[in-house]
Amino acid sequence: MQCLQLTLLTPALISTVPHNATAPVQDATQQQEQPPAATTLAFLQHQLSKAAAAVWPSRRTSSEAKPSSLTDSALNHIRATSARWLAQWAEDPESREALLAFGSNTLLDFLITTATDDPSPEQAHAEQALCNFLQGYHTSTRLLSRPGAISRLLNHVASGKASEGLVEGLTGVLRAKGVDLSQGLSAEDGRELIGMLDGSHGHQVQNLALKYLTAWASAGGPQQCRQLADAGLAVALGQLAMEAVQQGEQGRQLQKAVCRCQRALLTDSSAVDDHQLATWMQPLLFMAADAAAAAAAAAATAGGRSPYAGLGNGSSSGS
Repeated sequence: MQCLQLTLLTPALISTVPHNATAPVQDATQQQEQPPAATTLAFLQHQLSKAAAAVWPSRRTSSEAKPSSLTDSALNHIRATSARWLAQWAEDPESREALLAFGSNTLLDFLITTATDDPSPEQAHAEQALCNFLQGYHTSTRLLSRPGAISRLLNHVASGKASEGLVEGLTGVLRAKGVDLSQGLSAEDGRELIGMLDGSHGHQVQNLALKYLTAWASAGGPQQCRQLADAGLAVALGQLAMEAVQQGEQGRQLQKAVCRCQRALLTDSSAVDDHQLATWMQPLLFMAADAAAAAAAAAATAGGRSPYAGLGNGSSSGS
């Protein structure tokens, strides 16, 4: 069924590409009576990529990429149909890999832009397609490596319009280590995520941003750590650590998450300067004191005695 749908969609997409744009490719292939499979595949990918650029324009070029032969209503119908079919095809692991091979970054930009738009059937289908992409190692890596992808998705979560499935997908891909972030985070995306640590986007987004910054710092190496520190992550972690301490018992998980990010950032000892390290010291001392007190109380409770037992005047020892 999926093959049939792709067969039906392909002519419609290719028809949006100007004839003269594909003529050189057609002339080259016609010179061979039996072109090899690799040449045929390259020709098809070239055609689909140009068609995708017309039907799925990126945000920056949407006004320039609209085919003159299509009305707004016809183009919207094609995009809505594309989003629905893409969500269906992306349910299968092999199909989602093939989609990225043919649609490339244009496809991802289309899905990200549509999924983070106002709620609509088209938006829901695009969001579901992204959820499916997050389930695959290579597809999630391609998706999250796109410039602006993670910041736009987290802003979508902050808006309250994101589905529970998308939130779980963004959380689960890190929990399962199902993504390769070694390519690094762009400086602009880094600043966006660091800005989310102040809690102004909500605690859910704050926690997600912190987890992704930790993952990128761990996977990106010294250069990534220095870039994030220069973008303000070291200072932000000091402020967030103090905020976590002030939350008391409710801030325990946040304290642990902050410490994990600090440890990842210190992978390169030169990434954080002495002044920045100094802002970490006070909250870390509070954390250590609280942890020691909690451990002593837990040990005493487990032993069935008061943590202050044995601190009396000892008068009973001689009886």
